[in-house]
Parts: sequence; C-alpha cells; structure tokens
Amino acid sequence: SDSIRMTNFGGISAQTLSGEGGNIELNARLLVMRDRAFITTNSGGVGNGGNISISNPLIVASGNSDIVANAIEGRGGNIQITT
Repeated sequence: SDSIRMTNFGGISAQTLSGEGGNIELNARLLVMRDRAFITTNSGGVGNGGNISISNPLIVASGNSDIVANAIEGRGGNIQITT
C-alpha cells in the first residue's frame, strides 16, 4: 500500500479465543496512527500471541496510539518494526 492511515480508535486487530494468535504484517510507504489508533494481536486462551511486523520508511504515531502483541496464558507475540 502507498499509505495506511488510522485515527479515532481505528485499527487493525487479529484475535483468537483459543490457539495461536494471528499475525499482522504491514508494508507501506507511510503509516499514520493518530488519536488512539491501534495495531493489536491477542490470544485469549493458552496459545501464544500473534506477531506484528511493520516495514515502512516513515511512521507517524501520536495521541496515545498503541502497537500491542498480547496473550492471556501463553507468550506474547513479537513486534518487529523496520524503518
């Protein structure tokens, strides 16, 4: 994608109630996250959280925006950011 823009609680999420969490991979020229935007992976059961991979030349984040890889009982996912 040329650009990805998220604002006002907008975001990208991969969640599961059991098993391994889903992965998110973003490749764009520009990533903008404003006003509580989010990128999240979450595993609600015993599985590990999904991984988040972001490869963008420019990332702009403000206003309490989050990038989170969570797991309730397993290991949290990895977050890799390349700019």
